[in-house]
Amino acid sequence: MAHFVCVDVPFLTVLLPLAYGHRKMVGILMKGWLAFARAIERRFTELGGAVRYHARVEMLTLDGHRV
Repeated sequence: MAHFVCVDVPFLTVLLPLAYGHRKMVGILMKGWLAFARAIERRFTELGGAVRYHARVEMLTLDGHRV
């Protein structure tokens, strides 16, 4: 006999991913998530950004519309 646990989760949280999957609007990237993240990192550095891995952020400073 199956037992179900009732969890208080908004219905759209469950419904939207199912709807997107049904319409083939979501999926797994062909080259994987690491390739996707590296592409974002590459573009960020091309625009002058700097990536520092394993660094702890203590504060973000906002200057106009830039952090």
